[in-house]
Amino acid sequence: MAIALEEILGFSPLTTALRATSSGVPNPFPDDLFTVAPQNRVRGDRAKWIRITGERRTARRVVYGAPGRRRSLRDVSDQTIRCFHNHETFQIEMTVLQKLQAFEKYENDDGIDWVRYQLEEAAKRQVNTRIITAASMLRQGAIYWDSDGNLLPTSSGADTNQTVTANIPSSHQNQLGGLIDASWALANTDIPFHVESIQKQSLQDTGMRQNAVMYGINVPRYIRANNFAQAFMSRNPGMNDKMLTTNAIPDGLFNIDKWVPVYTSFFQTDDNTVHEIWDDDLAVFMPSIAQPDKMDWWKIFEGSYPVPRSIDVQRDPMAAIKNFEVVFGQGAYAIITYDPIGIEVHNFDTFIPTIRNEKAIYQAEVAF
Repeated sequence: MAIALEEILGFSPLTTALRATSSGVPNPFPDDLFTVAPQNRVRGDRAKWIRITGERRTARRVVYGAPGRRRSLRDVSDQTIRCFHNHETFQIEMTVLQKLQAFEKYENDDGIDWVRYQLEEAAKRQVNTRIITAASMLRQGAIYWDSDGNLLPTSSGADTNQTVTANIPSSHQNQLGGLIDASWALANTDIPFHVESIQKQSLQDTGMRQNAVMYGINVPRYIRANNFAQAFMSRNPGMNDKMLTTNAIPDGLFNIDKWVPVYTSFFQTDDNTVHEIWDDDLAVFMPSIAQPDKMDWWKIFEGSYPVPRSIDVQRDPMAAIKNFEVVFGQGAYAIITYDPIGIEVHNFDTFIPTIRNEKAIYQAEVAF
């Protein structure tokens, strides 16, 4: 059979590599939600905090000079947490690496480009998990996993033994126990009054002011068409212009410092199914992350995991123990394998996002 000359000697120029989809999931959430303070790093995967409440009752009156009235003492309790632990591995076979070329050059690079790509993507999976678990906790006050360790967008198919919940009261979800007494989809609903009612209730529940709202894609449309909101923005041309030109709710509207659009949040499962994480009609009200006097309602805790410094044979158990170091949060290590010859790469993370005060946030479904 005749073979065309170009099939033997033909040359195809190698252009720059293409990334068909961007790496990582969107993170539209405030940066403060992902800060881990040094005091929030714990040894192992478990910790607890002491839970105290502030005195909000008034003192009782007595006749001047009479004996004092005995008051009841404030309750003290504790709360235990257990961090999630993710641990994934992949194998690199040296017999394959020696045959690989660079992504953008016709030269053998022993698979360096390919290995770097795989390492970056493995680490990105751990970052994605932090983002989505935090979003899930804020969205529904719980994080769900199936029995095989897969993160789930809802409670459907969840392993109840793996579920972590903040025990958000029912009065802080859906229509907030009647604080939202009419759908925001109706033009004549008094949305500013609803927001003020939430602020009033928050002061009674915790003493914290709600200063941010994370919202779904339909919420700007409801506010833009709302009669009360239009009257408000007509006297605030700067806010009105931003609403009309960007479809984003302007900061400061209804005395809320930050309006944060988070409807771009999603993740994919291993079968490439896309799961949106934020409901279209969901508006989650939350206080500032930084709070005084032990009032910090949100934290991310990092646990620790022992990592070998080397795989050398040690002369005694004490020397072997010293060959490990403790790594907090995300980490990685690699070990040499001999059958087949290669490298086994390990990526891990030990952490948990927590709502420490279940009455701090209001997860409102504003259209019904």
